[in-house]
Amino acid sequence: MIRSSGCQNAVLAFCPNLWYTDTGNFFLKSCYLFKNLSFLCVRAVRRAVKIVEDQAIIALFEQRNEQAISASEQQYGSLCRSVAHDITGSNEDAEECLNDALFTVWNSIPPSKPRNLCAYLLRLVRNAALDRYRSVHAAKRSAP
Repeated sequence: MIRSSGCQNAVLAFCPNLWYTDTGNFFLKSCYLFKNLSFLCVRAVRRAVKIVEDQAIIALFEQRNEQAISASEQQYGSLCRSVAHDITGSNEDAEECLNDALFTVWNSIPPSKPRNLCAYLLRLVRNAALDRYRSVHAAKRSAP
């Protein structure tokens, strides 16, 4: 009898070429034996949770629910601030770039639906930070 826990189900959901046996081992369909797949299990579960959370946040954006902004900031705010701060060198500019990116996401998601919310948001933050950096340094160059 094949038994499977929630963790194994997550692994099997993301790796359909694996079989789980009653001895607790995974078999690849091409007959390779995998033991101790705890790292794969943890990665698969994290990926599954991230996908579900991203889909829920995108659904909130599609419903025009303001909780989507706070959920996005809670999920990816520190990462976005870090990227923006690395580019601009200022905490205030980094916060402004994050706000600009969240505003852009708010305006763009109902017509479009990104596959990867994190990558989409980080791209918007990076572009806002680069624009901010260029405008600050252009102003310094043109000052007498």
